[in-house]
Amino acid sequence: ETHANSFLVNNTYRASDKMTLGLLVSRAGNNGTDTRAALAKLYATNGIYQFTSGTSPSFTYSYNNGITSIGENGNFLLERTSPVTRVFAGGRLGDDLFSFDAYAGLEMSGTDGDTTVDYSYSETEASSTTSEKENQVASGVTSANRIALGGRVSKAFAEKRVLTSGALEVGLYTGSIESNRDVSYNLVRTNTNALITDRTTQNITENFKWLDGDVSGMTAALSITTKFQIDPKLTLGIGCGYNWLTTTTAYLATHSYSSSRTFNDGDAYTNDADDYRETTNDGFINRKAERIQTYGRVTLPVGFVWDVNSKWQVRASASHQIDVNRVTNSALENGANTSTTTTVYGDGRIEKTNGTATPQTLVSSLTGNPSNTVVSQTLFAYGVGFKPLPNFTIDLNTVFRNFAGEDPEELCMLDLEWYRSLYLSATFFFGAAPKAATEN
Repeated sequence: ETHANSFLVNNTYRASDKMTLGLLVSRAGNNGTDTRAALAKLYATNGIYQFTSGTSPSFTYSYNNGITSIGENGNFLLERTSPVTRVFAGGRLGDDLFSFDAYAGLEMSGTDGDTTVDYSYSETEASSTTSEKENQVASGVTSANRIALGGRVSKAFAEKRVLTSGALEVGLYTGSIESNRDVSYNLVRTNTNALITDRTTQNITENFKWLDGDVSGMTAALSITTKFQIDPKLTLGIGCGYNWLTTTTAYLATHSYSSSRTFNDGDAYTNDADDYRETTNDGFINRKAERIQTYGRVTLPVGFVWDVNSKWQVRASASHQIDVNRVTNSALENGANTSTTTTVYGDGRIEKTNGTATPQTLVSSLTGNPSNTVVSQTLFAYGVGFKPLPNFTIDLNTVFRNFAGEDPEELCMLDLEWYRSLYLSATFFFGAAPKAATEN
C-alpha cells in the first residue's frame, strides 16, 4: 500500500510583453508498506496455508500425515519513503508564436527503506525434532543531488483554427549519488534426537555501499503538436515526440561482512572438543565502477478537451510510447582484503583459515555485457475539471497503462485498479486567471 503526498508552488512574473520570469518549488513523496506475506520455505500438497494481512503480513502452515508433523510461521514488513524536492528558476523571451526558455535548478531525491522478516519452522518425526528461528532486518538509504540547466526553443504556426507548434530542448546536469544498505541476520537452530539437543546460533552483519560517486548526463527532446479548434468548446490534438537521455555514473562500491557462529552438540559435557565458536571477518572489498545508460522514448499522443460550460471541462487522451534502454556496466577492482575465519573449540584449540577476496554479489552486479531493453505501452488518461472560481480549479484524473501483449479488455472501470489510480488536485492561481482551453 502506497500513500503519495506532494505540493507545488509555481510563481511567474510578467516583466514585459515578451519577458516572463518564473520560480518553481515542489516536493513529492511516497510512503509505502509492502503487503506481501513472507514466502514459505516448504511446499507440500497436503499442507494447509493460512494467510493474514495487516500491519505485518504473515502466513502460517501446518502439515501432519501421522508420521511427520511440520509447522511454519512467517511475516514480512517493508516500509519505504521516497521524497523528491525541486527548486528551479527560469525565464522566457518571446511571444505565443516564437519563444526561448532557459532554466536552472536543484533536485534532491532519496529513498529510505526498512525490511523486517521473521520466520520459524519446526518438524517432528519419530523421536527427532528440528526447530529453527530466523530474524532479518535490513535498512537502506539512497540519496542523489544534482544541478541542472537547459534551454528550449519553440515555434508555432497559426492558421484559422489550426495551431501547429514545434519545440527543441537541450539540458545538462551533474551531481552526486550515494547508496548504503545494512543487513543483520540472526539464526537459532535446535535438533533433538535420542534425548540429546544440539544448538546452533549465528549472527551476521553486512554493509553494502553500492554507490558513492558522481553522475553527469545530457538530455534532448524534440516535439511537434497540432491543435484543431473544431468549435469554440471542443479542441482536438495530435502530436509526436522523441526524448533522449544519456547518463554516466562513476562510483566506488564497498562491501564489509562479519559473522559469528556458536555450536553446542548438547551432550553432558560443556565446552568440550565438539563445541566451538566461529568468527569470520571480511574487512573490505572495493571496486571502482562505471555505469553508462542511454535511454530513448518515442511518443505518439492524441486527445481532446471539451469545455462543457464556463465551470466544467472534460478531457481524454491516449499516448503510445516505445522505450529503448541500453545499460553498460564496467568494474575495476581497486582493493580487497581476504576474509579470515577463526574457530575456537571448547578444549582450547584455535584454527584460522583465510578465504579468497571474491566480491560475489558485487561482481555480478557491476560487470557484464551491455543490456538492451525495449518496452512498448499505451497510456489512457481521463480527467474532469471544475472551476468554482475564476482563480481556482479542482481536477479529478486517472491513467491506465496497457503494456504490449496485455489484454485491452482488462482495462475497465469495474477494475479496482482503476479507482486506485484516481488522483485529485486543487490549483489556486495568483494574479490574472488563466485562459480557458479554447482560448489557447
